[in-house]
Amino acid sequence: MTERELARGAARRLAIIRHAQEVSGNVSLTCRYYGVSRQVFYKWLRRYEEQGVEGLRDRLWRWPDVPRWFAARYKDKSGRTLVDAPEDPHITAMVNGYLNYRRYLDSLSDEDRKRLEEAAG
Repeated sequence: MTERELARGAARRLAIIRHAQEVSGNVSLTCRYYGVSRQVFYKWLRRYEEQGVEGLRDRLWRWPDVPRWFAARYKDKSGRTLVDAPEDPHITAMVNGYLNYRRYLDSLSDEDRKRLEEAAG
């Protein structure tokens, strides 16, 4: 994400907080209007009160349960890996697919897993 995109996210969150405080005076209605849960709203409000506008900025993060070999090995069409561009939606979708597949395999019984491996050849 660029610096501008990070600032835009903070500005949107600040606008939602101000709308609830100054315009509507009702958190529930504001959250419904903006499509934000009250839990998220109060998390933003707490961070705003503790850290100011800086607390509303997006935080860059990386998938915590993705193995390093996966993060460094699998690339999108442009050749970037999860290590290079953790915020890229295409890479995020690829990682989601991998994690969903791993969860699916973990949910299978040994018998079903064996049948799946035999079918795959």
